[in-house]
This record gives sequence, structure tokens and C-alpha cells, in this order.
Amino acid sequence: MLKSGGRLALSDFVLDSKIPDAERPHIEDVVGGPNMWSYERYRDALEVMGFRLVETFHGFRPVRDTFARLRARFAELESDPAVREAGPEAYDRTLYRLGLWVEEANKHHIGWGYWVAEKP
Repeated sequence: MLKSGGRLALSDFVLDSKIPDAERPHIEDVVGGPNMWSYERYRDALEVMGFRLVETFHGFRPVRDTFARLRARFAELESDPAVREAGPEAYDRTLYRLGLWVEEANKHHIGWGYWVAEKP
């Protein structure tokens, strides 16, 4: 139970609200998260619930940079025993999916948002 003056902090990956409906299933499959919300939907939901937004952020670069680093680091692990045990298909699939995250962030389809909201 949040008391008056209390703050709620929330962060999540978000989809661009302007993505055509036909492209959403592909992007949601890439990230493994069906029914992802847009930055605006989170913002609007917090406001409808009566919260006052104190601080917000919406960006694509944090997602792109994070997943580019993850992909580069994972690519270095090809000969790691645990990766070899998982098999080349799992390695290739993971490397491919990490690359898709980077690609979709570069297109501004997948971003990251955070919201700090205060209860009146």
C-alpha cells in the first residue's frame, strides 16, 4: 500500500507506439514478450491511476548498446564448454536473437523506459 507522497519506480522494455500492427508479432517474438506496452501506455496508465509523474525516461540507445555488448561477449564464448554442450543450434539461435534486439533498437522499435511517480 503506497501512502500519500510515496513514490513508485518502474522500468521496462517498451515498443514504439507507432509500429504497425502487422509488425508487432514479429517484434514481440524477437524479444519473447507478447503484449509489450509502449512508453505512452505506461505513462497514461500511471496518470489514470492518479499518480503524478516526477521523472521519466524513454530511449533506444540503452537497449541497443546493452544488447550489442551482450552479443559481442556471447560471440566470444563459442568455444566455451557450456556453450558447446548446448550445441551449435542453440548458440547460433541466441547470437541471432541478440542481433535482432540490436536491429530493432536501431530502428527505434524497442526501447527502454522508466517512470517515477508520486501518489498524491
